[in-house]
Amino acid sequence: MAMVGPAFGLYVLFIDPRIWRRFGLLVSLAGLALLGFAVNLYLPIRSAVNPPMDWGNPETLQGFWDVITRKQYQFMFTQFPHSFERFGQQMVAFFWQYVREFTPVIAWLPLVGLASLWYRWRSAAVLLFGLFATVVLGFTLLLNFSLTHEALWIISTHWIPAHVVAGILIGVAIHALGKASRQAELIKVALAAVCATLPLLEHYEHNDRSDSRMVLDYAVNVLKTMDPDAVYIPTADHAIFPIVYLQVVKGLRPDVFIGNKYGDIDPVFRNYLPENVRQGAGTFLTNGQRDLALQRFLGETSRPVYFSHRSMIPHLPNHDIVNAGLLYRAVPRGEAHSRAGIWDRYQWNDKELMASRLDGDWTEAVIAFDYFFGLGRALLDEEAESDALDAFELALLAVGWQADWANDVGTECGHHGLLDAAEMYYREAVGKAPEASYIRKNLARTLMRGGKWDEAREHLETVLAERPEDYAALRLSARTLRHLEQYDHALARLDRAARLRPNEASIYREMSAIYGINLENAEAAQRFTEKADRLEGKDKTPAPPIREGEPI
Repeated sequence: MAMVGPAFGLYVLFIDPRIWRRFGLLVSLAGLALLGFAVNLYLPIRSAVNPPMDWGNPETLQGFWDVITRKQYQFMFTQFPHSFERFGQQMVAFFWQYVREFTPVIAWLPLVGLASLWYRWRSAAVLLFGLFATVVLGFTLLLNFSLTHEALWIISTHWIPAHVVAGILIGVAIHALGKASRQAELIKVALAAVCATLPLLEHYEHNDRSDSRMVLDYAVNVLKTMDPDAVYIPTADHAIFPIVYLQVVKGLRPDVFIGNKYGDIDPVFRNYLPENVRQGAGTFLTNGQRDLALQRFLGETSRPVYFSHRSMIPHLPNHDIVNAGLLYRAVPRGEAHSRAGIWDRYQWNDKELMASRLDGDWTEAVIAFDYFFGLGRALLDEEAESDALDAFELALLAVGWQADWANDVGTECGHHGLLDAAEMYYREAVGKAPEASYIRKNLARTLMRGGKWDEAREHLETVLAERPEDYAALRLSARTLRHLEQYDHALARLDRAARLRPNEASIYREMSAIYGINLENAEAAQRFTEKADRLEGKDKTPAPPIREGEPI
């Protein structure tokens, strides 16, 4: 309503410019608007009893406002640059999806309805066209979505109001076409039947989930993966909501603590932050704050901890990250662990797995990816490299070889030393998402490991041209420049990195090495070594854990 409300307001002003003088009517309209908005009051009422899913905890005025304004997702408004080319591609994507929704046979009928309405009731035609354009253009410009299948699948829900307007105009078109015939009622009934039946026949099989078990199987298998009393930190919706459902509704595995239900780690993890960091934290933790909280938690807990995706795993110098079936597990370094038997516990419908593709349900497609991706990782652990790569191919086939997923496969290949395969997957990902700096950095790391320093430098320069304050790119670039004997440029990159993180001792150690080994400037090398020693001396005595409340 925040988007289409102004369109309705302009329409009212257009048909009754003097409405401002009718105070009683304005009060009545405002009351009706508030009555419609009042459905949102369910949020704080339900939140007050702490339900199993309590998104945003909207019990305070600020929390309530943050939820209804989608504050958690406002980063989406600025995450991609705008351009006319991108906007044109987005419009093509919308109209392709619109035609697919209504089928090509009837997708053009709203134009007939709009033309008919223009001559009979012009203000209504303007209103409906305005509502349609406001929804389509508004969400396109606001969200500036990417053109991946996942993004288009998500954005399709935002276009439902536009489809409703199109449905109204189809009704007008049916009336107009029927009126032009001598058999008016018969034509109207026939057209209405066609307009209702064609989309039903086109989409019924896609939307019939009556025999689908993939989501249930996935959730059960995730719970079977984990040892008793586990902490589970998932990432994506399909890895969160089915598990919450089984735990809350079916009563399965109440011993498992789900550490991320709402796109951010559970507030209880804030108790593991140092007090000064906790006091300065906002409604949503930054990536650095989240990593620090998880690092300190893992440093203290004796519970088994599992992750659904590497993106949520912080740097853990005292832990190994091992494959655990569909998941990853953080294991204290040196502690024995066994992978045996995990895949034997799983139950799957093989036919559903092999049939899951982009033309089906997206959730099932990503579950199929997770299955084959996890299987490929397990095969790599067994050194069955060829079989593992075959499994990865099936995983990527399920999700259409999209950039994020190809990057994940490249990362796993890199972890197991398959540099050629990792490079291939990263190149594929960069080709599909050239603006994704994290993929370029991963490709650069792989090229560096393979001795392709010049090409690695080119990719890092591309990243720094768009993101000059990218700390990781600066550090990687300094390494490539040093290897290419461009020592002054390497020191300049390290100096920029030091401005971003002035207390990072490793920067000064690297500068010391360049001065001492490459430039043979012992005095400068000693100066930076001493600075690094001072910084590390401050860090050698860790602060004791500061928590409030019970540990997890």
